[in-house]
Formats: sequence, C-alpha cells, structure tokens
Amino acid sequence: MRRIYAVILALLLLVIGQHNSLASVTAETDSERREEFVYGVNAYNGTIYQGTFYPPSVDTVYILADRVSMISPRKTLIYYWAVTNEYKADFDSMNEDISGTLEIRSNGQLIASLQPREYVIQYREGITKGEAEIYLGGDAITAYADWQEALKEYRFAVSEYYQADRDWQTTLTERVNAGEITSEADVLVSRPVKPADFVYSSTKVFKGVPVNLKSGNYDIQLRNEQGQIVADSVKKLVVFNAERVGVGYTVIPDDKWTTPELTYNPGEFLYVRPNHTLYLEPFFESEYKEQYYTHLSAPQSPNIANTDWQWVKEENFKPRPDNPYSWSSRDGMADDVTFIGERRERQPGRYINDDGKKYNLQIIEKYQAEDQVAFEDYMVRQTPGKALGYEILGAVEGVSQGMRERAPDFSAFKVKVHLSLQDMIVSLRSEDEIFLGGSSRTLDIVRSASSNELFFALLLPLGVGVTLVGYRRQTLKRHRASLAVSDETS
Repeated sequence: MRRIYAVILALLLLVIGQHNSLASVTAETDSERREEFVYGVNAYNGTIYQGTFYPPSVDTVYILADRVSMISPRKTLIYYWAVTNEYKADFDSMNEDISGTLEIRSNGQLIASLQPREYVIQYREGITKGEAEIYLGGDAITAYADWQEALKEYRFAVSEYYQADRDWQTTLTERVNAGEITSEADVLVSRPVKPADFVYSSTKVFKGVPVNLKSGNYDIQLRNEQGQIVADSVKKLVVFNAERVGVGYTVIPDDKWTTPELTYNPGEFLYVRPNHTLYLEPFFESEYKEQYYTHLSAPQSPNIANTDWQWVKEENFKPRPDNPYSWSSRDGMADDVTFIGERRERQPGRYINDDGKKYNLQIIEKYQAEDQVAFEDYMVRQTPGKALGYEILGAVEGVSQGMRERAPDFSAFKVKVHLSLQDMIVSLRSEDEIFLGGSSRTLDIVRSASSNELFFALLLPLGVGVTLVGYRRQTLKRHRASLAVSDETS
C-alpha cells in the first residue's frame, strides 16, 4: 500500500514540475519580445504592393526600379519565431512612427534627403485585376475620402436593391394569387437588378517615405531631428528591374477548368492530348534575378549562392472597351516587340507592343499557317445532374442559353487539338503581321498507344523465340540427315 502512495506522490510531483517548466518557457518567450527599430516597406512586386518589414538582422532592402515604394521607419516589438527561423513583428502592441529624414547615398555621395508623407494605395478594378495606384500627401487624403464615398454609395444602392426586391416579391405573390401572371416575361421584366460587386479596394492613410530610383546599389540611413543617425537604420538598398519581359499563358483544358497549368518560358514545349480543346489565356511576365525578387517578398530568406532567374506572372491581357480584341493602353511603352533575350536599358512599360493593334493567335501546323484564332470571352457553368463537371461556353452563347449576364470568367484563345504526327506552334500575331516576341509555344501532341499495339509488342519477343527454336530444329535435322548418309556410304 505504501508503494502505491509513493507512486501517486511521484506522479503529482512530476505534473507540478512540468507545469512550472511550461510557465518558465512562457515567461522566457514573453521576455524575448523587445523594442527595435525596423523599416516597414510597401514595395511593388510587378502586380501589387506587398507589405514587409526589415528587422535589424537584415542589412539589405530590395525594391523595384522606376516604381514608387514606401519605406516607413518604425519602432515595434519583435520576437524570434523558431518554427520558420525568422523574426516576427508585433505591430498590434507597438507601431510608432520614427520622425526624421531618410538619406540616400550612391557611391558615398548624398543624392536625396526625403521626408515622410501620407500615402494611400488603391486598386480601382480590384486587387487581382486592376493596376495599383498610389497617392501621396493631400492627394492621398482626397483619394481615401473618394473611396469612402464610393463605398457608402454602394452600400446605399445594395440596401435599396434588397428593399426593392422584397417589394417585388410581395407584388409578384399578389399578382400570382390574382391570376395576373400570364408568361415568364411578366416575372422577369420588372425584377430589380442587383448592383455590381464593389471591387474598388483601398488601404487606410499611412505614413512613409516615397522612394523612386533607377536600378543600382545605394545606402540608406535615417537622421533624426537632433542630427544623429538612428541606430539600426543604416542599410544597403538594392534597386533592380526586369532583365527580360515576355508573354506567358494560363493553359486551361476543356475538361480540367479548375486545374489550369502555367507556361512561362518563351519557346517552351507543351505536351497535350489529341482530340481536346485548350484555352490559352495570355499574361505579361517579367524575368528577375531570383535572389533579388525573393528578398523583395521575403527579406529574411537565406541568400542564394548560385543565383538563378525567375519568371514572374504579372497582369493578364485585357480587351480595350472600344475594341474587343486588343489590349488596354498605357503611355510610354517600348517600341520594340522582339526584345526577348535582349537586355533593356530601361524598364519596359506594363504592356508589350501597346499600340492598340488587334492581336490574334496564329497556329502553324505541318509548316502551314492555319486560320488565326480571335481573343474572346468565356463563361463556365456547372453541369446539371449527378455527374459533377463544368462546361465552357462563349460569353454570348452562354447568355443565349439562359446564363445570367455577368462578367466573363476568363478571356482566352480557343485552340482545338486533333490527332497529328506534327507539332503545332502558336504565337501572337498583330494585324500588321508582326509576331509578338516571347509569345511562341510548341504544342507536342502525345499519341496514346492502343491495346493492339501493346499486344503486338508483347508478342514480338515470343515470335523471335519461336523462330529461333524452329531454325535450330531444322539445322539439327539437316545435320543428322547428313551424318546418316555419310554412315551408309562408309
């Protein structure tokens, strides 16, 4: 009995010891949170603005050239997170602006002294679809107020829609009970239309230093109001741009709409099955030095010894409002349309060959140019019934078959792949017969082996074996016959 009591007492002491150990670990973790100077950076990554922070352990800041990036001196609480082997910032507990002047030096010479300003980042067409716009100073306050007013108007319109829809439902019920509904048109013609989704996105008004530089290596430091350099504010600044630009494609098989594939490399081979339809959705892409681009998004990533290059997907091609088959316009676009593989002296514009021309997809098969495919809108609907699946229809066809009018699910070139011994080559071709550099891909049609071919392949070694055995028997038979004749003559 005493032994049982002793075991129970030992277990109680063990539990108490583990509890104290956990409390000690928690206390140690809390004590590791410390106040530090950091740079909060909102950097453009080719598509959107991405927020990161640079703790004292990181000595180099990376941003893109010829784009405004916001660098915000902050004091916050940081702590080490062993799970991901990096420092985390607790901006919820502390997020203080550090006043001062950001000094930028190149080769030891002071080239800029910048003050913090208010800023707002907005996406009028949505974060994943539209171009990012950044506003500074008084324009930032005005832009944020405009966004708030637009959001207020949208909420009011939605509220009015739901009220009108409830009134419509009540009226419809009364008319049905009175026998006044004679056709489906009577139901649909007067129903309220729901307002379009509110995709206009905006940040709050923040404060930071706007930095817009040419590519190169710089040094930055923050000088406070007393003329002293703030501790841990001295860092290197690497400003870089794309080495190449090109055209990539999102490849959407007709039977796998939910699992598309991406192709980045110009001239890449795509292995496709015959008797299927592909939808090629083009997008603009840029190639960056992998180490630079990785550290732009994740500053605490380890340095890469043998740096490689990385293609980055940017914005999809979009039809112009006045021309359904050409791309949206931007000023300052490079004139050369064949600059894949060439080093550019300046950062190309957001759009390739942005001259408002019509582009189609040229298909070359058996060394002969086939008809060009137009850039069209498509809608996707789920297959009714127990068999789950999807069906891709042209936008006009989908509406004519009863789908509600809405924005298309995607815009792409439709390519029908049939059984052929020759590869297919696709490229973007303008109305003035110029092929767009970097847009070429080769479709390698994979022929599936039939069961008969596999059966004959299995029979081949058996047939060879039977032939060799038969030949051997015939040889032995002739040899024995010759021996018998020689014995008789002797």
